[in-house]
Amino acid sequence: MLDVNSDAIPARPYCSCDIPPNLLALEHSDPIADSMAAAQMGDYRFMSVGTFNIGSYPPGISDLEMIKERGTVHIEGTHDVFVCYEYARLMVVAANYAAAYNHSIKSELGY
Repeated sequence: MLDVNSDAIPARPYCSCDIPPNLLALEHSDPIADSMAAAQMGDYRFMSVGTFNIGSYPPGISDLEMIKERGTVHIEGTHDVFVCYEYARLMVVAANYAAAYNHSIKSELGY
């Protein structure tokens, strides 16, 4: 996973595109705590992010049977058509969040 806090993706103070608020909130969200809260409620679906070619996918989960069995929750506003630098940066944040969330759910399931 790409470390979004690294110098590879410097923060930009200005962005000319509209950023969905839920994407901004992911920067300050805890995917482990969020996945544990979901699991306590019996929700073991994986988080998915959008792509242009395949619709969406759950980062870190490659077992198609597991995906079909558990299902996914799409992170709204994600896709791979980058409209500005900040949006592209937040797509990395969303993918990293989803990968950590999914790893935690997978661990809870005993995999």
